[in-house]
Amino acid sequence: MALPTASDNVFPKLIGSEAAAPGTPAAATAILYVKADGLWYSKDDAGVETLVSGGASGGGDYTGNPWSTGTSMPGAPATNQRVTRTDLGLDFYYDGTRWVTVTLYTDPIPPAVALPIGATTSVNRVAMPLAGSMAIWVETFWMAFLVAGGTALSASHKWVCTLVPQPATGAAIGTITIDSGASDTYRSASIAINAVVSTGDFQLQVIATKTGTPGTLYSMPRISYRLIGT
Repeated sequence: MALPTASDNVFPKLIGSEAAAPGTPAAATAILYVKADGLWYSKDDAGVETLVSGGASGGGDYTGNPWSTGTSMPGAPATNQRVTRTDLGLDFYYDGTRWVTVTLYTDPIPPAVALPIGATTSVNRVAMPLAGSMAIWVETFWMAFLVAGGTALSASHKWVCTLVPQPATGAAIGTITIDSGASDTYRSASIAINAVVSTGDFQLQVIATKTGTPGTLYSMPRISYRLIGT
């Protein structure tokens, strides 16, 4: 039997009506459908949804995540769906809640006063690393530090370093407590933040609070973050 050719006009069009994603199909079957964003998707018998068309690029990335191209974010995105924003020159992925840049940025928060410090103060400050109207998703607060001399570190003799956006938020979004370990030795600590810092904040500062008589503090903090796309 001869294979069909273009002139045979086999399946010249495939038409589907936009609708919500269907439920998981029966075992050993898959469904092809059009969602409200006008794009074709498939769903397998494990309930995994895959974009099979999209933007100028279509298809997906090398990990199988759907990827599209355009000047706005796709509607009704799936987790890990990706888009190249040609108007911004940036790649974003959908983390299940928001669009964030694929690139993870990291910025130091430089000293605002001479180091070391011996009393409670706002020791580090930096302008908010915003890009136009995009807020940032802060993932990690990391700090290298040295406590020089003083009473051995403990719950009664410690430094507490809080990361505070200003002026809109005003409340700490992360805290690193230095209340144990060796003095006179450079060390580091990090904590997960995973918080949105809005465009209403223009500065990040690290406030170091002294309790008891620990030694003087050298602090060198930084954050890692992604831009939030809209």
